[in-house]
Amino acid sequence: SAVGAFVHGDGNDINSTGEDNAILAGEGNNINGGSYSAIIGAASSNMTGVDTSVILGGYQQSIQGSRTSIIGGYQQQINSGADHSSILGGNRNTIKYITDVTSLATEIYNEYQIELNYVY
Repeated sequence: SAVGAFVHGDGNDINSTGEDNAILAGEGNNINGGSYSAIIGAASSNMTGVDTSVILGGYQQSIQGSRTSIIGGYQQQINSGADHSSILGGNRNTIKYITDVTSLATEIYNEYQIELNYVY
């Protein structure tokens, strides 16, 4: 298992309870656990049990955890535990198990390109 790991390439697994993990490019990579992690420009990669983490670009990836975001990309997904999470831009991206109104508005906008205005 790696703590504070930075990897690139294909088929890497980072199993961590630490922080500051990153995967740059590649395919079929996974980050399991930890905080402040990122997957950048990869394909078919996943993050589970993370907090305050991000996926930038790429396609067919998923992330599960609170305070997570996906920026751009195609067919990306935020799974359960998505409190305070968001998807910005991209195409065919989804948020599953929505638990707050901001995430709901973001999902509807990304899926249907309909902008919602709501009052707290």
